[in-house]
Amino acid sequence: MNYIEPQSNSQSLHRKVASEVTADSSTSVDSLAAAAANGSHGNSSCVSISTSSQKPSLPHTHEPKREEVTKVTSSDSASTLATVRQLATTGTKMLKISAKKQHSRLFKLDIEQGRILWDSRKFGRINVEQIKELRKGKAARMYREQLRVQPEHEERWLTIIYSAMGKYKALHLVAPTKDTYEDWIMAVERMWSVKREVTEGLPQLQRKTNQWLKEHWMDADKNVDSKLGYEEIVRLCHRLNVNFSRKEIRVRFDQADEKKKGYLDFADFTHFVKLLKERREISALFNSITKSDSMALDEFTNFIINTQKSHLNEDEIKEIYGKHVDKTLEKFTVDSLSSFLVSADNPVIAPKHAQVHQDMSQTLSSYYISSSHNTYLLGHQLTGVSSIEGYIRALQSGCRCVELDCWDGSDGQPVIYHGRTLTSKILFRDVIEAISTYAFVNSPYPLILSLELHCDLEQQDIMANIMKTKLGSWLVVAPLDSNGVNLPSPDELKFKILVKSKVLPPDAITQEYSTDTESESDRESESDSDGVKQKKTKTKKVRIAKALSEISIYCQSRHFPGFTHEGCSPFKIISFSERVSLRHCKQSLQEYINMNKTHLTRVYPAGFRINSTNYDPHHHWAAGAQVVALNYQNHDRGMQMNSAMFTMNGHCGYVLKPSPLRLGPGEICNHDKAPTFVKSHPVISAQQLPRPNEAQSGDVIDPLCEVELLVPGQPTVKYKTRHVSDNGFNPVWQETFKFRVDYEHHELVFFRFVVQDEDIKFSDLIASYCISLDCLQEGYRHIQLHDPSGDPYLYSTLFIKVSIEPIGVSGYLAHVAAATASAVASNLSSLPSKITGRKCNSIGSNEPRSSTESSHEEELTSDGRNSTPMINTTAGKETLESVSQRPLPLLPQHSVSPSSAHSPQLTELPPLPPTPPPK
Repeated sequence: MNYIEPQSNSQSLHRKVASEVTADSSTSVDSLAAAAANGSHGNSSCVSISTSSQKPSLPHTHEPKREEVTKVTSSDSASTLATVRQLATTGTKMLKISAKKQHSRLFKLDIEQGRILWDSRKFGRINVEQIKELRKGKAARMYREQLRVQPEHEERWLTIIYSAMGKYKALHLVAPTKDTYEDWIMAVERMWSVKREVTEGLPQLQRKTNQWLKEHWMDADKNVDSKLGYEEIVRLCHRLNVNFSRKEIRVRFDQADEKKKGYLDFADFTHFVKLLKERREISALFNSITKSDSMALDEFTNFIINTQKSHLNEDEIKEIYGKHVDKTLEKFTVDSLSSFLVSADNPVIAPKHAQVHQDMSQTLSSYYISSSHNTYLLGHQLTGVSSIEGYIRALQSGCRCVELDCWDGSDGQPVIYHGRTLTSKILFRDVIEAISTYAFVNSPYPLILSLELHCDLEQQDIMANIMKTKLGSWLVVAPLDSNGVNLPSPDELKFKILVKSKVLPPDAITQEYSTDTESESDRESESDSDGVKQKKTKTKKVRIAKALSEISIYCQSRHFPGFTHEGCSPFKIISFSERVSLRHCKQSLQEYINMNKTHLTRVYPAGFRINSTNYDPHHHWAAGAQVVALNYQNHDRGMQMNSAMFTMNGHCGYVLKPSPLRLGPGEICNHDKAPTFVKSHPVISAQQLPRPNEAQSGDVIDPLCEVELLVPGQPTVKYKTRHVSDNGFNPVWQETFKFRVDYEHHELVFFRFVVQDEDIKFSDLIASYCISLDCLQEGYRHIQLHDPSGDPYLYSTLFIKVSIEPIGVSGYLAHVAAATASAVASNLSSLPSKITGRKCNSIGSNEPRSSTESSHEEELTSDGRNSTPMINTTAGKETLESVSQRPLPLLPQHSVSPSSAHSPQLTELPPLPPTPPPK
């Protein structure tokens, strides 16, 4: 449900929206008047309508109310089905509009495969699962105005936001009649709903499998004769990333073709895929739980409680058991176990995080706040496109602080862009209107508008007026009566928008005053020389419009006054570049933490990150910094950690900081240090991995999985599985990695799983997933993998087992001593001479550095990437230096469990049976 009115308390699970479309062309648009008069579906003609020669003026808006964002319904009716069938057979002529040209195209629905098709030289199509949002009417006004189409066509305008090849795109359509428009909205929503029900939560395996089977059956049956011959099956296997030999495919083909017809019908094809998808690791798990061909309820209960570490009660377990029982056989079979393991009944994320469960009544400084840097950019920091889509994308993904870089517009209207660069410009007014539409779609908690001011007083006055007009009562223009001198809480600021900007001094007579420079570009002039801060201090005149200063209440920007900030109001917010923040983490950590208990701090990326890369945010979170701003347009490792962090607490954009980071200096935190433990990660297998975009038809990947442990103040530890040759369909690794974790704030510890191709001719990253230790559940879990843009793959998963083994100080030392003695006594010549430092080429890649380095200040290479070490266990053994030369002081800051000195361990599963040879 979307947040529409302030009194609503429900949580939104609205999908993320993005698009990379901007249009400022003066292209003319053909009229649909004749088509409207015709009123038909398939035979509508398109004629010319008048278009404005100038960009239309923006209409006045009153008290803000969020524009309708499509709500998907699952209900069916006879009329719905009839309409869908008609659009699938006859189709509809609609006008397809882009920045360069417009064309009348025939659009149809492909019901079987869930696609929208249209005639074009490149065979236009959009798979329904690619659709992120339908924007209709007023919600798509920004596009209509950019393409200079008259307002009277707004009621028949549809924009489809979708992703393709890791990029976001938009398809703009104008229907010939209102009835045709409504038919298409209804039909696409219905197809979208069905597909989303399959995608979200990974429901029963059979339903998902049926959808997958239909798609690939239709795709493989090129001559549409409802028969698949052997050669068609061979081609299908290559598309599915299965590199069985022709002989092995023939064996399974003949097994599926029981009647020896020489081809496979759909039933045979289903049997063939079942043979292809046989998961021996789940069969082995099933056989380790029960000795029968059917798992009894008490056996399932024991598995849920003792292996999965679930706290479900008896009735809940019984209900889940009944849901996955084979209804035909009336047994809980291997397929039943598979169905359970991939279902929403077995989530990898702890269920409590599906909703807001934390105390939201503490001051704003007590929370981490999901924050975006240069939100208006969709790509490169110097030459990229500025678009309101950046704001829409960020807000719908849960961001609660967006940045507006404001400059004087040539026509008297303020604009937003990355100043003094080649980035394009967008109107401040358009951005605020988009914010008024999407501010509370994902979360009811306060939104911060971080203003970088480069405008003259006149245009600052215009900005203040636009915000007051467009945002209305949502905009905080005066302190709340209830909080006095302290920052208010997220609960007190529900459905409120805060302005962060410079303000006039209380005693200012004019709208101009002298201050240390405070813009990001000026702050980036700081540099390091031999580790000593060399600040180029300068004072300049700052001009702030009184109207704008008056609406910056709780986020008043100011220069850093030092950690002795007596008398500094909690309403002041300090901004640091990532490098300055890391310096404070290293040199003045406790003072930094204490300041962040009462004041907000914003951290932003260093200026050299022109490709919009991100730093690792957890180091800054560990110091209590709340507004850690990242480049949302780049879903690299830093952004993946950010997404994992704000998955917590109902994805509302606010996460309560650990108590030691928010209690006052005089308060005592009654908490015990978290026990040291080893986190065990058996990486068992993966399912239906996609091929890299660079792969040629017929190429099959050699996948491997890398697991990263990311702990604040400590180097990154990385483990790799061996690669599986020529199998992206169902590779099995069954390797165990153990990580020693003794950091007490588990919400700031992250595990990142990266699936890569061993073949170096492709870019490494195939899929990834990042999760906070606080969210990660024990037991056997399937992780739904994500693509490089952060969207989940529909069918690609990683099968892991998570377990925790608490250990004490004495137990750890004994373990190290035993491992060391064992290593010395063994044939040391078989071990590598030193830890392998290898460059990681995955998205958010990192250069190597010494694995003994424990400083939490990140080293930065010339291209702006972070430096972290890698421990490579591809050879199957830990190295001599990490075992025989490991020091034995009490609890070193970072080390790998000594148990990993041996070959990667098998899970508790029995050995997999060998693959039967082809007959």
